[in-house]
Amino acid sequence: VGHERFLGPEIFFNPEFSNPEYNTSLSKLIDDIIQDCPVDVRRKLYSNIVLSGGSTMFKGFEKRLKRDVQRLVDGRLRESEELSKHKVRIV
Repeated sequence: VGHERFLGPEIFFNPEFSNPEYNTSLSKLIDDIIQDCPVDVRRKLYSNIVLSGGSTMFKGFEKRLKRDVQRLVDGRLRESEELSKHKVRIV
């Protein structure tokens, strides 16, 4: 088994690998769901993402998910800063 062993968990982050009709990553789904929640609970939700199930046991899965979700949040903050012309400070 070569590079195929990396394709299994990669489907969670790039689902279009298995089917072009599915193009929303797990990271994006998590971010979208949290963004649909009231603003006053979002910080707690981001800090309490719980992984469950055998697929989450892939080496580096938690780290990758955390990194990808953080990139989405950081990108949104940068966009907000640019639109408002002010630095957004996270407390």
